[in-house]
This record gives sequence, structure tokens and C-alpha cells, in this order.
Amino acid sequence: ADDIALVNTEENWSKLKEIIEIDLQLVYNWMGKNLLSLNINKSVCMPIVTNRSQLPVGVNFISHQCYANKTICNCKPLKMVQQFKYLEVIMDQELKWSEHIKFIKNKIRRLISLFYKIRFLNKSVVRQIYMALCNSLLLYGISCWGGASRTDIQSVYAAQKIIIKVAYSFPPTYPSIDLFKNTNILSIYKLYIKQILIKTIQMQILNNKEIIDSRTGNNIKLPYISLSSTKSAPNHMVKTIFNNLGNDVKGLIKYECEINKTNVKNIFHKNRIKKTITKTVNGLDENVCKNQLLKSIYV
Repeated sequence: ADDIALVNTEENWSKLKEIIEIDLQLVYNWMGKNLLSLNINKSVCMPIVTNRSQLPVGVNFISHQCYANKTICNCKPLKMVQQFKYLEVIMDQELKWSEHIKFIKNKIRRLISLFYKIRFLNKSVVRQIYMALCNSLLLYGISCWGGASRTDIQSVYAAQKIIIKVAYSFPPTYPSIDLFKNTNILSIYKLYIKQILIKTIQMQILNNKEIIDSRTGNNIKLPYISLSSTKSAPNHMVKTIFNNLGNDVKGLIKYECEINKTNVKNIFHKNRIKKTITKTVNGLDENVCKNQLLKSIYV
């Protein structure tokens, strides 16, 4: 990909403007030295805030493409947007992921006609096609957007069920629990839990004894968080989901974390972790995943 993303944080908008324009100047200079050009007309800027009242007023971010005095510079400011697509992920300024989830849902629904035409094929072939076309859409970036509001996730869940029923020629009233069990396909809720648990091991969160609750021995200490957007962030959800698991699953994940200490870069070890976690999550009850493991998101 040839897209560039700059992420900056500061205490106030005036300081942030100064830092961003310095970074943009560095990028512009580097591109000039390497016979590249920065397309300002396609470049955008998106302030990320927790509340719309925090949005900047009268602040423009400029990529200076001249060496004149900046007080009389006529360079165009970057276009300010409320959302943008970066590497097929739609981000909004409040990181609520509603537009991206709508984008995913519509992509899945467009596949229904295809699966209707191939429903007569061998079921193992149908499953392979589903995993390639539909499951890959759901997995992409799910560790970030999977913690969105229940209403948004439920819309994708409904689209996922429709496409599976069409592909396997199940009736519209076929029970959801049997649907995923008989097709050996993970629902969007289980996919999110699976990816989060894999991140738990890869990020070696459980290897830090300071974050393990000394009273229970099996739980991770959760910091007090007031913002709902932070509660659904991946780093926090890793700990929340782990605490809601049964002791047998916790023991398995702890064991994998211990092995991961010395096999971080081993590709065979990484594949084994994915297979182990997938098998474990697949064995969890569907209602438990939605209403117990993920309850902190949907309260």
C-alpha cells in the first residue's frame, strides 16, 4: 500500500497544529528527496475526540509546500473529515465503528446471491468458499471494531446467519445455536473472542505478575475506566473477557502464555496457538459468549 497515516496527540489544538505541520513538512521534504510527491487534494485530516464538543474550531492543518514565509503562505489546508477509509477500514472521529460495520454488513449481504447459486455443491466446498469470502471479511480488524455497540454487531450477526442458511439450504427459522454448531463455523461473537484471546497470548499480558489479582489468582486487575469507548478498546477487552472465562479455559491460556515466552517468533507455535484457541472458543456456548463473556460491552 502507498497510503501514509500520521497519528499525533497533544494537550491542546494549538500545540497539535504545530506538531502536525512539522511532521507534514518532514514527510514532504523526504518525498521530494526520493522523487515522490504528496497529493494534498487526496490528503485528509480527522480529529479523534470522545465528544463532538471537543472538536477544534477555526484550526486548520497545513502541509507547507513552499519555502516562503509561512505568515504569507498560500498553501491549502488539509480537508477536515468526520470519517475516512484507510486500508479498507472506515474510521470515524469518535471511533464508534458504526460506518465500518455497516460497510461490512453490506459486503456480506452482496454475497448472498453467490451462495444461493453454489448451495448445491458439496458442503465442504461451500464451507471453504464461505471461509475465503465471508469469514475473511469478518476477521479483518475485528479485534478493534468487534467491541462496538450491540445494535451494530447484531446487524452483522443477522447478515452472517442469513448467508449461512442460504449456503447450506437451511430454512429461515433454523435455530442459531444449531446453525453454527452443525456447520462448524464461528459466529461473529466467537470470532471476536477468539482474536482477543490470541492477542492475550501474543501480547504476553498474563506474563506480568503485577496485573494478576493476588486475591483470586486467576483474574487480571481491571483499572477504573469511565469512558465507554475505552471500555470496549481491545487492550481492556482482553482482560475483561479473560476474567469472564471459566477456570479451565483460563488455565489453558496461562499455559500457552508460559510456552509463548520462549517461542514468540516460532511460526509453528503461533499456528498451534490459533488452533488451540479456535477449538476452545468453538466449544463455548453461543449464549454464554453473547450474554456473559461480552456483557461488559453491552451493558
